[in-house]
Amino acid sequence: MDDITGERIGSILLQLAELEESEDAVLVHEKEDSESVVICPADLLKLTDTGREIYSDLLNAQVKEIRSADYGLEVVIGGVEPEKMKRFCEDYAAFQEAEELMGPTM
Repeated sequence: MDDITGERIGSILLQLAELEESEDAVLVHEKEDSESVVICPADLLKLTDTGREIYSDLLNAQVKEIRSADYGLEVVIGGVEPEKMKRFCEDYAAFQEAEELMGPTM
């Protein structure tokens, strides 16, 4: 896992998804309380081309550290504003809510 320190999030999302502990892995900002804003790497894999463009600075964030937590792995990132992470979380929650309201789709 130490070999991904320094890498950009967008280039290692698949690698993170393949880690045994990745089911409970979260991205946290280096300057924020680890409980304030967390992003599951799998959620970033769901971005469309437009989403990847909108959140390019988040995908270009750099892995600063990887540490174990009680619930899994914390991937500490930097090089992106914490507000951008908060915006992604809000947008993703709205996306999930819309999906639930639409019900099963074909």
